Amino acid sequence: MFNKIISVLLGVFLFLLPTANATSFSPGFSDDELSNYIDNLNLNTTEATFGQSIEIGVTTKKHFDSVALTFKNGASVTEVLLKNPSSSDLYYSGKIGVTSSFAKGTYQLSSITLGDQTLPVSDQKVKFLIKDLPTPIINPITNKSTSINGTFLENSSVQLSINKKLVGNVQTDAKGNYRFNTKPLKAFTKINIVGVSIGIKSKFATSTVSDVIAPSVTSISSISDHSQNISGKSEPYADVIVNLNKKVLVKGKVNSAGKFNIKMAKQKANSILQVVAIDKSKNQSKPVSIRVLDRTAPSKPTIQTVKENSTVISGKTEAKASVKLYLKNKYVAKITASKYGSYSFKVSKLKAFTPIKVQAIDAAGNQSKPSFTEAKSSKPLSNGQLIIVNTKTNKLSYYNKGKLVKTFRVATGKASSPTPTGKFKVLNKIKNRPWYKENIPGGAPNNPLGKRWMGLSMGSSPGNSYGIHGNANESSIGKSVSSGCIRMHNSEIEWLFDQINVGTTVIIAKTSSSNGQIAHSYGMAIT
Repeated sequence: MFNKIISVLLGVFLFLLPTANATSFSPGFSDDELSNYIDNLNLNTTEATFGQSIEIGVTTKKHFDSVALTFKNGASVTEVLLKNPSSSDLYYSGKIGVTSSFAKGTYQLSSITLGDQTLPVSDQKVKFLIKDLPTPIINPITNKSTSINGTFLENSSVQLSINKKLVGNVQTDAKGNYRFNTKPLKAFTKINIVGVSIGIKSKFATSTVSDVIAPSVTSISSISDHSQNISGKSEPYADVIVNLNKKVLVKGKVNSAGKFNIKMAKQKANSILQVVAIDKSKNQSKPVSIRVLDRTAPSKPTIQTVKENSTVISGKTEAKASVKLYLKNKYVAKITASKYGSYSFKVSKLKAFTPIKVQAIDAAGNQSKPSFTEAKSSKPLSNGQLIIVNTKTNKLSYYNKGKLVKTFRVATGKASSPTPTGKFKVLNKIKNRPWYKENIPGGAPNNPLGKRWMGLSMGSSPGNSYGIHGNANESSIGKSVSSGCIRMHNSEIEWLFDQINVGTTVIIAKTSSSNGQIAHSYGMAIT
C-alpha cells in the first residue's frame, strides 16, 4: 500500500536508502562480522496493516543452506525464513503476511541466522510498523450516480450500508478499488463503508449523497389580473421566486407536500411572470413562464348622440375590442375598435326613438355591460315649461326647456270617467278652491281638491272642468280612481304650483311609449 523500500547495504558500512517515511541507517549500524556475509538487505515497505505482506530480500556473499531474520516487538517475536530458489544465486527472499495474530506496533530486526549461526543485530533502525486498518475512501456520490465506489486495501472487501441498512459486501481489486452498482439514490441518503481484511474491520467511513438535480416547477395554477396569489407544485421545502421583468416580485416556500401558495399584488393583464424553484442545495429549476390572463371586462362603450335619420352610430371603447350593435334588441353587426378605441357603424336611416344597444368584447373574451340609447327626435326642443302625464303609468313629469326637472306619481280618471288625452294649457292657478259640487270650502281637510288647483283647457268649462290638484285621500295616489282630474300628493302639488306658469303646455297620453315619443308626436323634443 505504501510501496516504500528499505535497502540495507552492508560493506564498509551498512545504511538504508532514505524514502518517504523511511528510516535511514548511519555508518554506526555497521557490524564487521555481519558485513563479511551480507551484501545488502531490503524491505518493500516500512509500514503495513492486516492482510498485507512485507517482502524481504537478502543478498549474501556466499551460499548458505538457510537464511532467516528475526523481528521483535516487545515479547512478540516474528521469524522469517528466506528461500533461495537457485543454489547458483546468492539472493534469498521471503514475506511476512500480516495476520490477526500480529500486535500493532514497531517490529525491529534483532538477529539474522545464516546456516547454523545466528548473528545478533544491535542497531535499532531496521524495522517495520504494523498499524490499524485504514478507513475506506468513498468517492463523491450524487443523486445522479449509478454506483458507489472508492478505495480500501487491495484484495480485501468492504461492507456497504445505506441509511444504516447493510446492502452488500464488495471485493476490492489488486489496486484496492471497489465498486457497487445501484440505482440513483435520493439526495442526502447516508452511506457507510466498513473495510474488512482477514476478518478485521476498519473504522467506518461516512458519505452523504449530494443533490445535483435541479428541482422543477411541475405546475402553476392559472392567474388573472384579479388574482392576489400564485400557487403551484415543486420540490418540498424549495424556495420559490416569482420574477417580473427580471426583477423579484415575490418569494415563497414549498411546503412538505410539495405545494406553494404565495400572496402577491394584482398584476396587469398579459404580464409575463417567471417562476423558479431553488432547493436547499442551491440547485435552480428552469424558469416557468406564465401569462397573467385578462379577466377584466371592458368598460361600457360610449355612444355619441344619435338623432333620427342618422346613418352612423359611433363611440369609444377599449382599444381593438370587438363591438356589437343591436337595433330594436336584434343583433345587426360587429366591428373591431381602432387602436385608439374608436368605433363607427354605418346603418340605414334611423327612426326617432329606435332602441340602440352597444356591447364590447375584448381580446380575452371579456364582455362589457351593454350601453343603451335611442335615436333622438329631430323636432325642435321644447323651449318653455312642459308637463307630460301618462295615465297608463299614472306619472306626471315636469320639464323646463326640454330637460326633466321632476317626476311624480299621480291619480287619474277611472274607466268610467277617464282623463281626457291630448295637448292642453294651464289656464288658471287657484289656492284653496272650494268644492262647489258638495259646497265644501277651500282649504278644508275634506275638500277633494286639496289646497291647490291648476285648471286645464279641456271639458265643457275650460279651466274649471278638469285640473291638476291636491286631494283629501292620499292613499288614492298612483291609482286610476278620479272623475277625470289629475290628483297629486298635497305637498307635491304645492311645490309644483309654485313652479308652473299659466299657459304651460300639458300633454296627456295613455301609452307605453316614452315621454320623448309622446313629445315627438306633438312636434317637440325633450332630452
